[in-house]
This record gives sequence, C-alpha cells and structure tokens, in this order.
Amino acid sequence: MANTKTRTIRLTDEQIAALDSLAEKLNISGQRGARFQPFIQWIADTSSYALAETAAALEVAAGCAAGEDWHELIESVEPDWPKE
Repeated sequence: MANTKTRTIRLTDEQIAALDSLAEKLNISGQRGARFQPFIQWIADTSSYALAETAAALEVAAGCAAGEDWHELIESVEPDWPKE
C-alpha cells in the first residue's frame, strides 16, 4: 500500500477551473469524474519519470502566458538534463 499524506492547498476558483480544464484537455479523470486529484497525481508521476522535460514544458507554458513567442521559447528552453 502506498504511503499517502493529506495536504491542504489554497487555490482561487479561477485556478481550480483552469486546472480542471487542463485535466479535461489531457483526458485525465478519476472515479465519478473527479479531475483535480487525478491531475495532480498525473503531474507527480510525470515529473517522477521526466523531471527535466516536465520543467522545460512548464517553463515554455509560463513564457507563453507572459506573452512571449512560443517558437522563440521552444528554441531557447532546453531541459536541464541530469548528468550521467
């Protein structure tokens, strides 16, 4: 059985709606149509196996949200690959 912890996070209604929309766009859902917890679990799992790539993708998305050009961001953001 997996060790789980309960944590409280505070989000605005708009933030929750945005995360719910993203989960829907990614086709992530759980029991009875729940989206938020399955989405957070998906992010955690994805980051566990592809941390550098996940961070780079979110960095590009943050740049786009700030009004930067997607194409330029893709060219400039490179995952911080772990040293082997």
